[in-house]
Amino acid sequence: MFSIPFLDRAPRWYGLLFASGFIFGQIIVTWIYTKENKDPKEVDQLTIYLVVSTIIGARLGHCLFYDPDYYLSNPIKILMIWEGGLASHGAVFTIIPALYIFSKKYKKSFLWLLDIIAIVVCLAGACIRLGNFTNSEIIGLPTNNNNGVVFARDAHDILKYRFGERVDKISFSKRKEELENIPNGKVPITINIKYKDRFVVDESFENSFYEKELKRYILGYSNISKHIYEDPNTPLLYSIFKNKNIYYGEIYTFGIARHPSQLYESLFYLSLFIFLISLWYYKREQLNYGFLFSIWFIALWGQRFFVEYLKEDQVAWESDLPITMFGQLNMGQILSIPFVIIGIIIFIKTFPKKK
Repeated sequence: MFSIPFLDRAPRWYGLLFASGFIFGQIIVTWIYTKENKDPKEVDQLTIYLVVSTIIGARLGHCLFYDPDYYLSNPIKILMIWEGGLASHGAVFTIIPALYIFSKKYKKSFLWLLDIIAIVVCLAGACIRLGNFTNSEIIGLPTNNNNGVVFARDAHDILKYRFGERVDKISFSKRKEELENIPNGKVPITINIKYKDRFVVDESFENSFYEKELKRYILGYSNISKHIYEDPNTPLLYSIFKNKNIYYGEIYTFGIARHPSQLYESLFYLSLFIFLISLWYYKREQLNYGFLFSIWFIALWGQRFFVEYLKEDQVAWESDLPITMFGQLNMGQILSIPFVIIGIIIFIKTFPKKK
C-alpha cells in the first residue's frame, strides 16, 4: 500500500506537467524533423497548432460529451477552462483537422505528420495523467484489498474548511502500529491536525467538536466518505495533545484503497511512446506513412476502453449506460470504440508489404 499526501499546490503541478508534455514533444519533433532532413523552424508553428487545437477540442469534448445540458444552458462556462474539465476524445476531433491544415500550408505529408504526432502525444499523455494523479482526478475504483492509493484531497479540503482559522495544517499518514480486524479494502491512517502557533485551544470545545461533529462530517459528506471509512456504530478515535506550546490533534481512522488508474495509464502511455519512437528510429524506411498512427490509435483507445472498468464514472448519468460481460460501459469507452475501429482500418491499409 502507498498513499499520496496532500499537495498544497497540486493544481500548479498539474499545469506544469500539462505544459511539460508539449515542451518535451516539441524537442522530440524537432529532433525527428532534423533526422528526416526537414526544416526544424516549422516546429514552433506546429506546436502552436497542437496546443490551441488540443485545448479547444479537449474543452469542447468535456462540455458536450459529459454535461451538454449544463454547458449549452450556460455557454459562457465553456470558456472557464480554469474550473476544470478536459476530455482527450474531444481533442482528437480538433487535432487531426489542425494537422491537415498545417500539412497543406507547409506542404508536408498529412499521414507523416500523424505518425510523428502520435509518438509525442503518448509522452504528453503520460505527463497529463501524472498531473491528474497529483490532482486526485479521474480516480480508480476501490481495490477491495489493502493495496492501493488513498486519495485524501477532498477530505483534506472539507476538514480544513470545517476546522476553520484555528488550524494551520492537516495531513494524512499511514498508521504504523499493528491492528487486528482491519476492514477489507481499508488502510489504517492518521489524520494529523496542527493548530496555529500560539492558538489557545479550549480542550472542552475541541473534544465536543471531535466527538459530535467530525464523525458526522466523515460519514455525511460523500467527498469524504468515498475516501475515508468510519464505522457508524463505533465512536471516533482521536487524541488532542500539546507539544512546545503548539496543540495537535490526531484522528485514527481508515482510508479506502483505490486503483491509481492515472498511473496505470501514464505508464502505458510511456511504454507506447518508447515502442513507437523505437519503431520509427529503426524501421522508418520500411514503414508506410500512417502505420505508426494506426498502432497508436488502436493501442491507446483500446487501453482506454479496458482501463475505464477500473475508474469511477465522471458523471452520474453514466450509471445508466449499457452493461457488458465485463461490466458497465461509460462514456469514455463508448467514444473509444469507433477510434479503435478506425485504427484497425488504417492499420490494414498501411501495413508494410514485402516487395
